Amino acid sequence: MMPTLPPHFNQKGFTLIEVLISMTLLAILGIAIYEATTRSYTINYQLTHESDDYIAISSALAVIDEDISQIFNPIIGSEAPPQDNNGSIPLFWSLPVRPDGTRRSRFKGSVEKISFITNSNHRFEKDLTQSDFLKITWEIEKNKSNTYTLYRTTDWDAFNYEDSKQRKLQKSPVISNLTSGKFMFFKALDKTWTDTWDSEGAFINKQARFPDMISLKMELPDPTNNTKSRSWQTYFKPNENPNTDGQIGPVQTKPMDLDAIPNPT
Repeated sequence: MMPTLPPHFNQKGFTLIEVLISMTLLAILGIAIYEATTRSYTINYQLTHESDDYIAISSALAVIDEDISQIFNPIIGSEAPPQDNNGSIPLFWSLPVRPDGTRRSRFKGSVEKISFITNSNHRFEKDLTQSDFLKITWEIEKNKSNTYTLYRTTDWDAFNYEDSKQRKLQKSPVISNLTSGKFMFFKALDKTWTDTWDSEGAFINKQARFPDMISLKMELPDPTNNTKSRSWQTYFKPNENPNTDGQIGPVQTKPMDLDAIPNPT
């Protein structure tokens, strides 16, 4: 005798259509979760790289600003005619202008490079045989991949008036993978920008041997779109006026109005 089922027992299960609908909904939900996760990862990756690029650029600009803000030019009062040096002027120093050998520092700049003496050497060991002064070179070099790298070269032997040819200098890459880079120099006297500067040049006088402002324009690949570039334009100005001789301490000058300065071309 077959057992009988209780009246409330339901023998009906899911139909094939219901199972297929359920599987379709689960597949759609899985795809949506996958796309959201992938999109979130991509955005996080882009933001991380963009943040890293921003931090690297900001750090580099802070170092350039510190170097330029502390350009060193010795205080010179009375001076004698420059002594003959066979027409050879060192890269970082001028010719002697006093009988005791005192000389001005030299600033030389082009679209690819600037070089000068700065009072920005950080000595962490008190017995370190270095002064607070450095010979500094910032240079934009082209790579084999047709990109550019911004380098900072330092020489702690700042008061060696001869150019360093034998010693191996400390050259450090600061920003890599630049699309382009360019220095320019502003002369407040006639409100013009130029792409070359030499404090020993013929057009220079002792009241305007250094640029009043230095511009650095860089282009880098956009981390969110490799086919595009982002442009950075920064201006640097010495905190002390290195053009003024015979005055100790900061020179009180009228703040320069950036809005009144023409943009470099």
